[in-house]
Amino acid sequence: MLRVTFRARDPLVKRFLSARTWINAFDRPRNAPQSDSMKVVRNTPDQLIVADIPWMIGIFTVIFILIFSYIGLSEGNLSGLFFALVGIAAGALAFVVFVRRTQVILDRPKNRLLLRSRSVLG
Repeated sequence: MLRVTFRARDPLVKRFLSARTWINAFDRPRNAPQSDSMKVVRNTPDQLIVADIPWMIGIFTVIFILIFSYIGLSEGNLSGLFFALVGIAAGALAFVVFVRRTQVILDRPKNRLLLRSRSVLG
């Protein structure tokens, strides 16, 4: 287990590093714009869950696959089919490697922090 201690002399830094202030940093109204990539899924006094789903990476890899398929299959010969298959394989590999859903769960009653990551394959 990694334990990190901070020695802060500035009162502002002490207040920022306290757990209550840190959890309240995620507290904002539901209609407030969220510009960061992590979205608050659940915010109760006992549990805070933030999640990240990389939609843009997934969309761009699907567009990549469709473009390579279209270009390769429009050729109408064996080299075009090979071009399409290589593009589909590269796009599918990129999709599996880069698209991961990540969750951070802060659980106050159990006093634990969970990091969950799921890919397409599980």
